Amino acid sequence: MKKYFTLILVVVPILIFGQANKLFRQALKTEDLSERIELLTQVISLDSDKLDAYFYRAIAKNDLGDYSGAIIDYSKIIITEPDADSYFNRGNARYSLEDFEGARQDYRDAVK
Repeated sequence: MKKYFTLILVVVPILIFGQANKLFRQALKTEDLSERIELLTQVISLDSDKLDAYFYRAIAKNDLGDYSGAIIDYSKIIITEPDADSYFNRGNARYSLEDFEGARQDYRDAVK
């Protein structure tokens, strides 16, 4: 079951999301710490009105140690009016906050 959620958390965002995903993947690939911090900082500064930006901003903030900032961005995703894309985002956000039952429901709603 956890493998299924990991697949959703990793593969679906890569297929769906744009600029935030691109910067985040570059940050994961680099071994230079200062370059990684710069790329994660760019992710955080992206347009916050886009759900993918919120999702990757939350992950970037978490990686940089801003845990309360990450929780705020995850929460913004969860309270956003749901549509097909935001159900996936909401599920990923709930999963990150360890609300596994809520995440399962959002993933089910996304597939409907």
